[in-house]
Amino acid sequence: MLRLVRVMCLVVLLVVVAPVTEAHDRLLEDFWIDLAPRVPPDPFEPEPNVARALEFLLDEARFIFSGMIYGLRFVFVPSDRARDLPETFELSAVHDIPWGDPRLDVFSTHRDGTLVHAKLRYRPAEHELVRLRGWSSTAVAAANGAGSSSIHLGPESRRLAIENAVKNAVREHLRTRHFNKPREATGLIAFEGAPRIYIDRGAYHARIAVKIRVENVRAYETF
Repeated sequence: MLRLVRVMCLVVLLVVVAPVTEAHDRLLEDFWIDLAPRVPPDPFEPEPNVARALEFLLDEARFIFSGMIYGLRFVFVPSDRARDLPETFELSAVHDIPWGDPRLDVFSTHRDGTLVHAKLRYRPAEHELVRLRGWSSTAVAAANGAGSSSIHLGPESRRLAIENAVKNAVREHLRTRHFNKPREATGLIAFEGAPRIYIDRGAYHARIAVKIRVENVRAYETF
């Protein structure tokens, strides 16, 4: 019930801009979702629901802000045709901002046709600010990546596009630092900000900047 009330309040905020001055200890990022991303529209798809779209954006913001503060753990196994090994990449959260956390709120929202835009804000606790400062250190490597995923998989496909972008950032980071392809690499990544997401040719495309800490690189055994 509380979750429904929170989402309905966001619908009201579609025409309201909160008069709040942003401070240095706040995270503020832009998010958007298209209520009708398919062209032509799918006749079997339910009518667009603004409240549901805003609920989706809140959840995406939780994912991004959690990834900016706590990071995400990765396990990457590059493909190897000679050994008949497929590529695998796993991302897992270190910690998630809980749904309904009062420190996550809406700074402003507006609608442009089928597009719903929202600026979402998170107020980190002191221990989270310490983590953010740690990730911003120049001693932590930076990487960029791009990834995509079909819009026909639904709005959840946006998450897959982001994960594919992270995978490509990790792959490129390893490629420039290890002459020989590793058997497996593990470590942590943190988002530097919200990804840039756009739709083109029936796919969600994501571009992301991350900070990366490689913890272990396992080499192939030689005989």
